Amino acid sequence: MNTKRKQQKQPVNTQPAPKMREIVVDENHKTFYVNSVQIQQSLYDFKLIFGLFDTLPNGKTQITNLETILISPQHAKELANVLTENVRLYEENFMPLPMPISTLETKPEILIETFPETD
Repeated sequence: MNTKRKQQKQPVNTQPAPKMREIVVDENHKTFYVNSVQIQQSLYDFKLIFGLFDTLPNGKTQITNLETILISPQHAKELANVLTENVRLYEENFMPLPMPISTLETKPEILIETFPETD
């Protein structure tokens, strides 16, 4: 029985080591607290509409949209991965986060924009 194994070549990383990034804060930069995110998608982008959900004195609910961000589907997927990993680390370091009952009872509304076919 031949016990010698072929050594598999590991891929060589030819990319230069990442450099430290300088983060510049634009003079128009704003920080918001939001408790509502509406997500719309099309073939080419995802639209994230951030806002505040509130219950009015008359019992009706209201969402005040504050900012809209457009990102590519690839960026949306990477954002989902990064958020998932950060929530996992948060729960590992602090405490598990229970899902609100209202979230468990309803499915998220998915808004899909469609584009008419062109000749």
